[in-house]
Amino acid sequence: MTESDVGRSQQSSGAKTKYRRALTSLVALRHGRPGSKLRCIVVAGDYGTGTVVRLIAELLSEAGKDVVEITPESSDARYQHDMRVFQRELAEAQMAKAHYVVIEVTQSFINMMAHMTIRLDTVVALTDCPAARELIKQPLKHVVAPCGMEVPGVEVHNVMTFGRDEQADMRAQQLKQYRKGTEVTYSIDQHDEVMVATHLLGWRNAGLVAAALAVAYVLGVKPEDFGEAVANVESIPGNLQYLDAPHLAFSVITDSGMTPVVIENSLETARAIARRRVIVGLAASVDNERLAQYKKDIDRLIYVGETDLAGVTRVHDADEAALVAMRAAKQDDLVLLLGSAFVERDADGHTVAERMAGIDA
Repeated sequence: MTESDVGRSQQSSGAKTKYRRALTSLVALRHGRPGSKLRCIVVAGDYGTGTVVRLIAELLSEAGKDVVEITPESSDARYQHDMRVFQRELAEAQMAKAHYVVIEVTQSFINMMAHMTIRLDTVVALTDCPAARELIKQPLKHVVAPCGMEVPGVEVHNVMTFGRDEQADMRAQQLKQYRKGTEVTYSIDQHDEVMVATHLLGWRNAGLVAAALAVAYVLGVKPEDFGEAVANVESIPGNLQYLDAPHLAFSVITDSGMTPVVIENSLETARAIARRRVIVGLAASVDNERLAQYKKDIDRLIYVGETDLAGVTRVHDADEAALVAMRAAKQDDLVLLLGSAFVERDADGHTVAERMAGIDA
């Protein structure tokens, strides 16, 4: 490609960006620019965004605020890539006189430039992902980010960090894991402490709760209100969720997250709460090196895909993986089904995990 070709390509890209920006502004204007009149909290990251949106909404509601959630589960999922749908969601929030709107954001949302049509109060970066970095470039009041993540262009006093690091402003410092929940002690600004009990399992969720608590803290929610609000969130679909199957002699947990950090945390949590064996169904493409690592500390691994790794049961699809795992399970075993294929609902409203367990949704 010549220099002139590169120049023409850059000009074309710039023209397309200007066109998208103008179209975005026009659609927002047609709906009365509702996003400019609302206090918006946006949550971006590689995992856990829906969980954190739900927690933030509950924390702010506990403090007496009217909150609207915009997520694929609570709203028209097309808002992530259709500007008209997004503006309608905002207009409805404005009509409801919401104090805050909490929005789950993906890269598609950013590519649509929807973030440029709202007044950003707080940006929550759960991981250092491209969507979060783009949001941080915009005018805003607060940023909540993992401890150690660089937040260029934002004053230090406008940033609150979270995590397990000793320097985190909202630090998950101690965890007690139970079979059906978790107790976590958090330190706030390396000074105050608050203990929170949650139905959510494991260190990964302790970190997600820390992010939500950090948002609540910077927005003025009192720490003494944290506990009840978090306890009100009983479960999040696809987040280490127990299957309601009392007729089974064993337990079944599903989780939709498939990034390496999510899988590793899910396996660690399963080992911590299992009474006997841990049987894992994995519905994703994972390289053999990671597959060997995952296999080390569990009793049986059923994998949807191709592998020559010894000791791994290969199956063709999620249905077969769930069926094989549950048939192998005995009294007090734990079946862990990892992958969105296990939790997505079919036309009849059932998930693979529910159907294989004989549950009517």
